[in-house]
Amino acid sequence: MKLTAKESVTAMSCLSSYYLKAWSIDANADLETEQIKPSTLLTANRLDIVCKLYYIDCIEKGKDVSYAKELYRAHIEAFSDGAYIEPGLKTKNSILDYFDSFDRLIADIKKNGFDPSRSLVPVGEDGSILDGSHRAAIAIYYDIPISVVHVPVKARNYDYAFFRERGMSEDYLDFMAYLFILFSDPIYTVCLWPAAYDKEKLADADQMIRNCASIAYRKEVFLNYRGIEQLMISFYKSMGWTGSLDNGYSGVASKARECYKPNAPTTVYVVGGAELDKILELKQRIRDLYAIENASVHITDTHSEAAEAGKMLLNRNSVDFMNYGDPFRNKSFIKDFVKRTEEGQPCAGSGTTLSLYGIGDQQSCDSRDLGEALLRPEDCFYFWGVRLPSLDYIKAEMKRSGAEKDLDTVKRIESFERKKRSIFTDASERAGNLLRSASGRIALKWKDVREGSKRKAKVVYHRMKYKKQCTGEGKKDVTDLQKAFLDINTTTADYLIMRNWEGFYDDILLEGHNDIDLLCRDKDSRDIIVRLLDAKPLTPDGFHYSFKHRGREVTLDTRIVGDGYYDRRWQREMLKSKRLHPLGFYVMDPENYFYSLIYHAVYQKKNVLSEEYSERLNRMSPVEETWGQDDFAVQLDLFMKKNRYAYTDTMDKSVVKAFSNTQIRKKKRYPLNIRLCHIAQKIKEKQLLQKMKIRVRKLLLRGK
Repeated sequence: MKLTAKESVTAMSCLSSYYLKAWSIDANADLETEQIKPSTLLTANRLDIVCKLYYIDCIEKGKDVSYAKELYRAHIEAFSDGAYIEPGLKTKNSILDYFDSFDRLIADIKKNGFDPSRSLVPVGEDGSILDGSHRAAIAIYYDIPISVVHVPVKARNYDYAFFRERGMSEDYLDFMAYLFILFSDPIYTVCLWPAAYDKEKLADADQMIRNCASIAYRKEVFLNYRGIEQLMISFYKSMGWTGSLDNGYSGVASKARECYKPNAPTTVYVVGGAELDKILELKQRIRDLYAIENASVHITDTHSEAAEAGKMLLNRNSVDFMNYGDPFRNKSFIKDFVKRTEEGQPCAGSGTTLSLYGIGDQQSCDSRDLGEALLRPEDCFYFWGVRLPSLDYIKAEMKRSGAEKDLDTVKRIESFERKKRSIFTDASERAGNLLRSASGRIALKWKDVREGSKRKAKVVYHRMKYKKQCTGEGKKDVTDLQKAFLDINTTTADYLIMRNWEGFYDDILLEGHNDIDLLCRDKDSRDIIVRLLDAKPLTPDGFHYSFKHRGREVTLDTRIVGDGYYDRRWQREMLKSKRLHPLGFYVMDPENYFYSLIYHAVYQKKNVLSEEYSERLNRMSPVEETWGQDDFAVQLDLFMKKNRYAYTDTMDKSVVKAFSNTQIRKKKRYPLNIRLCHIAQKIKEKQLLQKMKIRVRKLLLRGK
């Protein structure tokens, strides 16, 4: 059976009883079928298809499929909420079943083509896939005509926002967006420069883009001035006005100054479904909206340009390199790099990365090519189209090697990263303004900081900080809290807002809650946030601060990894799996948020679970039945045991504890000094390991 034109079939002949019921379709209804070009099924609201396409691509080209399987597993987990059960097919109930079914389907369709007598792919009113994404992905990859049946229902939206809400990491989402670029055509990357970061106009520009094309991905990328320059060199280096390799493309500087705005992000879109003439009209309308000539937006014209932009902007290591790399520091090296890449010679060794960052001093590129070894996006970055090992990947490999030379290199990398994290080198403009803010009382030249007098700069900075904190002198009103958090995001502060952020920014304090609770990686992260919010300490222990927001005093409670507020390992996991909220601040992933709220409501409050927390937790609960305090306590215990987390005694004595006698015996007691706590814990673990070794040795001897 081959469909060459539109035909009619009854619903019961092409849809399972499960979908007839789910979509409320009359079994005897006539539905229209037709054969279409498969590429039309790759749409922005079905971002999941690229995960299947990537898996097929790795198999077809004989590549290592380990990361493709990892990505496939992650997106199926998000789809099924971790159940791995196919809707309407209960026998397909594990990830192994998914892989087995997909592998057989690939082999069958590749060999025999798409047979409409066996199945049809249902599509909704807008032509989007309702079911059969695996079949569609195979047809798209091999460009095999596919037969669809039109069902009069609205298709669900499985776009980037869906997967972000389901807890997929930003690394996965960035890579999926990049894959969407690779497998789609026409496709474009839109960059709204920091100079265009204006709330009202940004909303208008966003609507213009949505009216013109389909948005497959949207992301805010924070680039410092150097990062903007490096991105522009990548975009425009072939144009005469930028300069040349010899002068480091000095012509870019003037355009970078026009497009840059301190502490504002570059808003990146991946869009498709529109021809180039419509995109060019869109670019002009956006420029007219901002009225700052060409300093508002950049849109790629070709598929290759869109892919290059994706490599730079949809990979966190590439963003890090743009912000902190120094590729033109060594002229002979960069010339050798360009020559090798033009000739197609391998040059992707670890030495190349170090020299491009300005850490190494070699004069020529490595002849090795680690490209095929760099499967995971977090292991690599891109520079001018070349895939290179990231600093984290190099450190891990060299630590694994253990050679003295490699360990020396690790120390150099870590030294570079410490300098990168310093507020005096990470954001020189902001630090310079901070130090000069009291120039009438403290004479300190910024050149001392630039030339390396960090000790002097830090002494002055902490004197100023102490005086301002104790006296409240110069305390400002933070009128725009969103901008304040965007400023914080440009620093190296590792933080998240623990709870009660649902009203941001219209009402930053939920009813019944009078504070903002932060979890910070360390004291440095806390101090950066306190400084940028101009917060004043309320207690000498460093836990409680206050700052002004629109004339109102807001309490800021800060927690640090290892302070006992939660188990230290749980705190680390919270920060590791945190999510960037669309409004620009970091929050926990859904699972950790749910259980941390239970922990807070049940064990850090009075003995009775409040009605407000009970309602919130039941709304978040994965089951429909209403749970009480005991139910939540049981679920929390299961979660804590599964992850081997302990109930902890916090260093902040103002926290109310409602532990039972059993939990008091089990909980960890944290000493006053966090470092001592870490040392004590390591000693205990070492002693336990030694005891286990002795016991195993005795058992072995007894067996002999």
